[in-house]
Amino acid sequence: MTEPAATPAPATQQIWGSQKAVKLDILTTGTSLGAGVATASNDPVTHNTFSADQNLYGPLHLTTAVNDVGHLTISKSISAAFRLAW
Repeated sequence: MTEPAATPAPATQQIWGSQKAVKLDILTTGTSLGAGVATASNDPVTHNTFSADQNLYGPLHLTTAVNDVGHLTISKSISAAFRLAW
């Protein structure tokens, strides 16, 4: 009687990514503008991001972002947040 052959475990794949971003702070207006790019070895698309952050009053900030500019999967977001320093 022979033993059944063991099936090998599937090989794990390493995924490499790279992100680069730049941010410009305009201190007199409380505005920040940002641009970034992200790539991954398992994704053929380069993801671009553009954002703006505005200090409205005290710790209240409003942020808008556009992701994947120039692609069919473009996404837009607007968010408000309180930013407190301890």
